[in-house]
Amino acid sequence: VSAVLSLAFLGCSQESGKEQAAEQKEQQKPAETSEEAVTRRANERWKYLVDTDYAKAYEYFSPGGRATLSLKSFRKSMSNRVLEWTGGKVNSVACEETICRVKIDLTYLYQGYVEAMQGQESTSVVDENWVLSEGEWWYVPL
Repeated sequence: VSAVLSLAFLGCSQESGKEQAAEQKEQQKPAETSEEAVTRRANERWKYLVDTDYAKAYEYFSPGGRATLSLKSFRKSMSNRVLEWTGGKVNSVACEETICRVKIDLTYLYQGYVEAMQGQESTSVVDENWVLSEGEWWYVPL
């Protein structure tokens, strides 16, 4: 019985050691740069916009932005567009200390009233501002 208990404790201690090693490795990873963090967050936000998950996209607005624009108002503004976004991906990010300027490559379909243009795919570059607040990067409308 004691041999079985010893093996069980040994297994637990080895697992604990593996978990500690994994935690140490995670802690040793270099921190994300501002550019990397903003690229990740901007791409996430555009994925939600393309997928029409406006509640998730809204969560990327700065705290001040969310205080002045309700989710209901944001959803309403998104439902009144003549463009259907089909893709949005970060093209470039330029950061200063607490602000990043982002260029997004955007693809979209026209769904407006001009019948001859309906369904045509187009591309453009969109400029965005992101600000650092309370340790996180947030989207701020221009």
